[in-house]
Amino acid sequence: MIGTSRERSTMERHRPSLFQKRGVGLVEVVLVVGTIFAIAWGAHTWNESLVGNYAGPRSALRIADYEVAPLLSVAISPDQRAAVSVGSEGVLRVYDVQSRKCTATVTSQYFELTNVCFSPDGSQLVVGTAGGEIELWNCDDIRVPTFTGKVHSGRVTHITYHPDGRSFLTAGDDNRNIIWNAHTLEPLYELPPRESATRSGGFLPKANLLVIGTVLGQLELWDLTTRQLVKATAVSKTIEPRESIVEGVCFLADETEVLVVTRDGDLGIWDARGGTRRVKFPHPGRFITSLHLLANGRQAVSGGLDGQIQMWDVSSGHCIKSIPAHAGPIHSMATTADDRLMISTGWDGTEKFWDL
Repeated sequence: MIGTSRERSTMERHRPSLFQKRGVGLVEVVLVVGTIFAIAWGAHTWNESLVGNYAGPRSALRIADYEVAPLLSVAISPDQRAAVSVGSEGVLRVYDVQSRKCTATVTSQYFELTNVCFSPDGSQLVVGTAGGEIELWNCDDIRVPTFTGKVHSGRVTHITYHPDGRSFLTAGDDNRNIIWNAHTLEPLYELPPRESATRSGGFLPKANLLVIGTVLGQLELWDLTTRQLVKATAVSKTIEPRESIVEGVCFLADETEVLVVTRDGDLGIWDARGGTRRVKFPHPGRFITSLHLLANGRQAVSGGLDGQIQMWDVSSGHCIKSIPAHAGPIHSMATTADDRLMISTGWDGTEKFWDL
């Protein structure tokens, strides 16, 4: 039976569309398709970031393989008022040393900041990245870096200033050691390339020498006048490259002897010029990942792969005390000039303040 015209118009008005017949509206379909596309693109980007492991500008997505971003380096300003830590989150954390509170967080344009170092006068801060860049920050206004540039083709492994503040060294995974003019930020010169990257070290200003520790367990002495290698000494006997890294080189008072630690747990005092070991510290054999000499020159602290901090008497080589500090490897330590306070950073993503 055919209905009236009014009934037919009412039926046509309520006639379901193509999508409504399936119980889905056009808007819902667009949302579903868009969601599927977004998930697929996100999975693709996530996979590419894992494969490339790119540690460059923040415009390139990088997914880390850890739940908490490790803190890789910490430094205390020469006036002992501020401390700055950096790590794999790409953020500079500024702390007031007296109150031990974070006063500012500054986001770098790069992921994974590997090193932080104050200039001797405290006016500048140099930060290294995993992508081979360095950033120079003005400590009076730390909102924006005054210089940014790619200086190494691999990870920046070490940064240290000359005590006179006029130059600084950057080292990278590309096995290059570059000396920079601290004021013009132009390279002064580059040392001849070696087969191993620099991991630690510093300048001996009285003799115009440079002492560095390498990834392959070498302690190297360089003459900065001739820019030639004077002496290379194997301070690690292990054949495993990841265990032979010279994680710390600290200069003792007369600058002829250096306190050296390798990742395999070899801690001792070496004659940098002659390449001989003077003192070997007794050690339980666990991996050491960082070393710092207190300002008094009589004690040193080391951080381990197991999160333990140990304090050492330099003259006797005996361990004074051991502290369970971090839930994972300790990457960096710094102390104030009066040796009353120490700051440590670790793989667990925390800074910890210690009364010495």
